[in-house]
Amino acid sequence: NAVSEEKLRQQALDAAKEVKRWGEPVNLPPMNSHDRRIIHVTLQEDEELITESTGEGSMKSITVALK
Repeated sequence: NAVSEEKLRQQALDAAKEVKRWGEPVNLPPMNSHDRRIIHVTLQEDEELITESTGEGSMKSITVALK
């Protein structure tokens, strides 16, 4: 059951807010490449943050962190 794009975008923005507030990286749960792309694209315009996929296989986690 694929999570809606809107929900993924909100998850990305929530993670971004948390990273900026606490300065600690946030790890999102493992997701497929389509869902990860939505997260990366949602946050790519943010100059303060980097997003990085970690893990093996098709289900990878995303770490959102300060640059």
